[in-house]
Amino acid sequence: MASLEKIIGHRRQLSVLSHSLKGIRIPTGYLFAGLNGIGKSKVAKTLAQSLLCENPVSSEMLPACGVCGSCHRIFGGNSESVLWIATDDLQMKLEDVQPIHQFLNLRAISKYRIVILDQAQKLNPSAANSILKVLEEPPPDVLFIFISPSPQQILPTLLSRLQMILFYPLSVDQLKELGDFPDWALRASQGSVERLLQMNDPQQTKYRLHAFSDFRRWMEDPQSIKDPLVRDTFKDRDSLMDLSKYFLSFLRDLSVLQGGPGAASDTTSVESQLLNPDLTKELLSVSAEAKPDVISLRDRIQKVFQWEQSLQSTRDPLMATEILFLN
Repeated sequence: MASLEKIIGHRRQLSVLSHSLKGIRIPTGYLFAGLNGIGKSKVAKTLAQSLLCENPVSSEMLPACGVCGSCHRIFGGNSESVLWIATDDLQMKLEDVQPIHQFLNLRAISKYRIVILDQAQKLNPSAANSILKVLEEPPPDVLFIFISPSPQQILPTLLSRLQMILFYPLSVDQLKELGDFPDWALRASQGSVERLLQMNDPQQTKYRLHAFSDFRRWMEDPQSIKDPLVRDTFKDRDSLMDLSKYFLSFLRDLSVLQGGPGAASDTTSVESQLLNPDLTKELLSVSAEAKPDVISLRDRIQKVFQWEQSLQSTRDPLMATEILFLN
């Protein structure tokens, strides 16, 4: 059985990487940047397999065979030539990246050694500078792959030494390749496989409706955040991150319904542009009751976006939420 990740979409990005392999023009480092959950890590793993494959196949895309010993080991996460660095903490500290130096000091036993830094935006200054020293004088036949939602979150001195490849959200048609999902979930996932699978969970479906109820209260009265019924939603970082994403999607849909940029003129076309088409009637009701204008919608979108960003970095997400909404 082939040990290969199923990559959906990203044909242009795969073609660029394939041409680099064929022309032996492999840089010291890549930055794979784009929305979480769209396949960047799968492409990184498949690129590593292709570079170290014992029996590469003839392909217009990445040539990993998926059946040799090297491909199996990389797929299983136990290759001696691939080091994967990740952390669940808010920051990637110096001690988290020390294994990179140990890894590179070992004698090479393959034609390439590959270091993959997942969620590289978490690198703190000390950790980033430690890696920068390696990139300034890289050992031969070493490839770094940084994975991050956005290039803006990477230290500029690191960014200047990486070849950036941007990954874009998947289309609804591409997401349909994963199976049968409700139309609202395909759209509300905003091109993220990770988000789509999460939304297919019955508990998440229930939480989304709860989030809309909180959103409706907030649109009618910004101070409703003080309501114990709303504050009960503030459980942990993950639930707050979900809540912020839902709020942004609801605000985006309100902007479309209000005739914002790119909005269609007839009701059917407008509904086809919504991320939450199953909530069209409810969103129209919010629009009629709260009567938000373009400026107030823009201000709310900016506030929720700031909230989402702060949740990714603060050690106290509950306090960050309260400070932002109660000010």
